[in-house]
Amino acid sequence: MARRLSMSKVAELSGVSVSAVSQILNNREINFCSEETKERVRRVAREVGYRPNFGYQIIHGKSTRTVAVLIATPQMVEEERIKTLTIKLLQRFNEKGYSAYCTCLSTDEAATMEMVRDLLSRGVEHIAFIGAPFGTDPILKLLDSSKVSAIGIGAPFPRYVSPAVHLGATRLFRYFLDNIGENFKLICRDIDLSPLNGRIQSLKELYPDMSHEEIYRKFTFPCDDAADGLEFFEAFYRNGRRSLEALLKQEPEIKGAAFMNDAAALGGASLLVDNPELTRLLIAGHNNDHCIQHYPYLISSSMMDYEKMVDLLAEYAVSDKPCRIEVEPLVFIRS
Repeated sequence: MARRLSMSKVAELSGVSVSAVSQILNNREINFCSEETKERVRRVAREVGYRPNFGYQIIHGKSTRTVAVLIATPQMVEEERIKTLTIKLLQRFNEKGYSAYCTCLSTDEAATMEMVRDLLSRGVEHIAFIGAPFGTDPILKLLDSSKVSAIGIGAPFPRYVSPAVHLGATRLFRYFLDNIGENFKLICRDIDLSPLNGRIQSLKELYPDMSHEEIYRKFTFPCDDAADGLEFFEAFYRNGRRSLEALLKQEPEIKGAAFMNDAAALGGASLLVDNPELTRLLIAGHNNDHCIQHYPYLISSSMMDYEKMVDLLAEYAVSDKPCRIEVEPLVFIRS
């Protein structure tokens, strides 16, 4: 078994005292080292693979300075936005001097609860949820009783930092209204037809005198659920193309289509590429994935402001301060 690297080795390689290394790696408030020295010590610790002895710290009631980033389901990892947000968040925790676990939770509630209990036994003190896990309520109760701070992205978390999807959707819909009037549809699944959905919220704000049922009838068009057995991107791509084909058959004079994500928007746009006479249509997606940024057909999109989201999540994840923050997304109009 490889011998555990000691703090004294990190001190030797960094050219500082053991006590200084201890203060820096444990982020002690009483610490007079320069920022340059702190960065050097943390860099050396990373390079040699130093890890604090969590067992010792737990037994002696000391802080482990550990945080877990938990992705709600394995399927979410297939989404580009989740990968980007997670990587940036892990980097930020590292910069703040925290050790971070990252894992995907299960779609089975009992298995998910067991994974969370295991993390607590390892001394995790803070948790950032990317998506709502199966069995959210009992998990939050467990964390509260264990004095572990938790934060998530949007509902149902008491403390959250969330992208304000409706603000991005409003800008996209206004672009449609300014250019093609009301002759567009939001292509979405039945599960998306909720007053809590950011795109539906946006349409309601634009048309406050309409009921939700009137908005559904006037501005939405049904899309099948993603096909079983297909990966996220391929499933939504196929359904996006198929749904736009069905919409054009039903309403051949339609001038615009908004999709719930960029994968579906790409599917719709592929139909336009194959049929040049249809390029009069405006297409909008959501997430601004890399795959649409240089696509041959111009697809407008919005995405979360990663830098602001990460700054806020990293700040509030390691505290118990109240936090209910919505972050305005970035919008990209391509015309």
